[in-house]
Amino acid sequence: MKKILILLCSLLGLCSCSSDKVPEGVIPEDTMVPILAEMHLANAYFSVEYTDDSLAYSQAVNYTQKQVLDKYGITFKQFGKTIAYYTDNPEKFKGIYEKVIQQLDKK
Repeated sequence: MKKILILLCSLLGLCSCSSDKVPEGVIPEDTMVPILAEMHLANAYFSVEYTDDSLAYSQAVNYTQKQVLDKYGITFKQFGKTIAYYTDNPEKFKGIYEKVIQQLDKK
């Protein structure tokens, strides 16, 4: 009985280990790079255009973010799920942002 319990615990431990498999619905890295780059460009533009944290600034940013997501066929829910996934996987997120920075440097 003790051996079976140890075996079950070992199997549970192996199953709970994180894998490199990306959950369904998470936006792939190669799609996240241009999405984030476009969003950061828009945020930079609006932060210069609107010097205060006005309602117009928030509306402009939200509208632009929706346009970017629509362009790639992404919902806000999917984008949020993706951000949560990459936040839990900081090395992957770091790699994405390195590519975002490279893309922004080209502009």
